Amino acid sequence: DTLKLAGEIPDTAGVHGIAIASDLGRGFTSNGRTSSSTIFDLTTLKPVGEVKTGENPDMILYEPRSHRVLAFNARSKDVTVIDAKGGTVAGTIALEGKPELAVPDDKATVFVNLEDKSEVLALDPVALKVRGRWSLAPCEEPTGLAIDRAHRRLFAACDNKMMAVMDADSGKVVATIP
Repeated sequence: DTLKLAGEIPDTAGVHGIAIASDLGRGFTSNGRTSSSTIFDLTTLKPVGEVKTGENPDMILYEPRSHRVLAFNARSKDVTVIDAKGGTVAGTIALEGKPELAVPDDKATVFVNLEDKSEVLALDPVALKVRGRWSLAPCEEPTGLAIDRAHRRLFAACDNKMMAVMDADSGKVVATIP
């Protein structure tokens, strides 16, 4: 409320992102330089654990239905899935491309765009697998990704100055906008 510094979370070398699991009272960082995630208490901001991730974690998010944190690793082109309650690695999902941005829906699915493949993947954080792999053509090198959960639409902003609108259930590109 005051915009004053409340504290600092130590040992987060090269932090790229932070995932908040408010229901568990925990936060998770993606530490790009150490290929790890620092787990911290939301009240005290003190570290309570650390887990190894794949190489160079960037985007990180909490999926509340599964109580899992997904750390998207740019260099190793995979996702480290962390059990947020236990603070342990549940597994890894190979992506076969460089993840850029990810969004969860309300049905325990996480969507991620692959910048170097111009694709969107639908991930299952519980079964630890890719459920869908869809082309964004003619959209190229997607960096931004947003979701309209009510209408089941994904919006991918791409480097070739267009946005692709995709059906989140079928993976079909339904429109492109300059």
